Amino acid sequence: MKKNAALIGAIAVVGLLLTGCSGGAQSKADACKVIESEVTDSAAALQSGLSSLSSDPEGAVTQLDDFAGTFSAAADKVTNEEVKTAADASVDALNAFIKQAKTAVGDPASADQTALTDSLTKLQTEFTTLGTTCSL
Repeated sequence: MKKNAALIGAIAVVGLLLTGCSGGAQSKADACKVIESEVTDSAAALQSGLSSLSSDPEGAVTQLDDFAGTFSAAADKVTNEEVKTAADASVDALNAFIKQAKTAVGDPASADQTALTDSLTKLQTEFTTLGTTCSL
């Protein structure tokens, strides 16, 4: 009887150890790979959107929206706490900037340039933080 209890206990411990190895927490490196692989192709859309805000504001906002969808989906796949915090802050900053850009595009005469600039600065700061977190 004692042998069976010891065997069952040993099997339980091994099972817990294997669970930790195979399906455990996402490593920082793996989390960063998720972000990098999901957004590498659409990063060009972000740059293009930002650079064409003055020449083609509506097209720029569309490109930014597309990037935001891709980036948000990538951030949703991240479970590593450190990377998740940085990714979510980047998503929030991106969405805030897009909201300001849409307001400016919709009514350029009454656009709050300070709010637009502040939201762009926040976006740059959060993406820099994410890049530093992931060593990109």
